[in-house]
Amino acid sequence: MSKAFIALSFGLLLSTVGTDPITGQERMTFGLIELYDGVSFIPVMIGFFALGEIFSRIEENQLVLAAPARLERVVSQVRSIWDNRRLILRPLFQSSVMGTFIGVIPGAGSAVASFLAYGQAATYAKDKEEYGDGALSGVIASEAANSSSVGGALVPLVSLGIPGSATDAVLLGALALHGLAVGPELMTTEPRLVYGIFIAVLLANVMIFLCGMYGNTLFVAVTRISPKVLYPIILCLAMTGSFTIRNAMIDCWVCLIAGGLGWLAKRQGIPAAPIILGLVLGSLLETNFRRSILMGGIEFFFTKPLALGLLTLSLLCLITPFTRSRMNRSKAVQCSGN
Repeated sequence: MSKAFIALSFGLLLSTVGTDPITGQERMTFGLIELYDGVSFIPVMIGFFALGEIFSRIEENQLVLAAPARLERVVSQVRSIWDNRRLILRPLFQSSVMGTFIGVIPGAGSAVASFLAYGQAATYAKDKEEYGDGALSGVIASEAANSSSVGGALVPLVSLGIPGSATDAVLLGALALHGLAVGPELMTTEPRLVYGIFIAVLLANVMIFLCGMYGNTLFVAVTRISPKVLYPIILCLAMTGSFTIRNAMIDCWVCLIAGGLGWLAKRQGIPAAPIILGLVLGSLLETNFRRSILMGGIEFFFTKPLALGLLTLSLLCLITPFTRSRMNRSKAVQCSGN
């Protein structure tokens, strides 16, 4: 828990780079115009999760091709999902609901939904020792929240005209180009268009399922590529993807620095997910916190029922892991005494 808080604090620190959202003051830009808009979280995420893993494997001298995965092994793993359905049903439905509600919140996005669902699943999982090494429930929880947040993000777009994600912002712009006023009246003026979007999202999920099921032969072939060839390809793709975000070299440097920090964090056992969460939610947290302070002071959070309820819920989520661990320890002591 302490290392997670350290990682979260570092992510929040990264989110303060740029201009102050209220006063417009420059903060930790080091005179670089490219940092006025802050640090883009996509290069940071690529660096921590992709490059950090590559640097760790190079340090461990894992440059020899391991035993390639066979299609029969993949098929057996797919069958094991059905055999372990009781283990995955809870994180599947729990993360789907969580992802939908997070998707409704404008600005949160699928990345936040994935990381929060993964952390929630890890808290209540029965196979905690497998988390970090491809735990089945963790993968399912993360991807279920990621997929369900897409549909949830359409709710504020269709009902209020507020895009819930960057993709919905592009969709909002496309609708505006066609002269459509997105908002409460869209359901009554263009019902066929709205239901067409819903059907398209449903069909997209079906197609993704079919591609995943029948594309295993192609996906498994990636494991047959030697790391000496695969790692440089991943590095080039990471640099290219980082550059195309804003067409700025600063994002490539950010990706490389994040990769080095991710390598160091992994050596110290510090998780990378809280860093990304702090970076993604930091600006949103700071902006709304300071607006609330300007509107009604710190007591604003304790006099409004909704704010007080959310604070109480957050406190319960923070305390629950400690109480569960203490209960488990007391049960273990009682069993050893008996």
